[in-house]
Amino acid sequence: MPHAAPTLGSQREPIRNVAVVTGCRADYGLLEPVMRSIDLHPGLALHCVVAGTHPTTASADDIAFPAAAAVAMQHPGETGRDAD
Repeated sequence: MPHAAPTLGSQREPIRNVAVVTGCRADYGLLEPVMRSIDLHPGLALHCVVAGTHPTTASADDIAFPAAAAVAMQHPGETGRDAD
């Protein structure tokens, strides 16, 4: 049986899920204002997906939003551009 969509207050409008994928500090810096706006909007639910270097470095701790998922872009033990 499918679950009912989350609702927004008494308006009974569904909350829309928005996933934002960030792969490095450079793109996170560009995405952060957009992510803040999504997070503050009452009709949207932000889901931050961290990929690339975020899950393997301390930069994952620099993200102001909880990670909904982490996507490894390299095999364990492999690093650098050649392993991408």
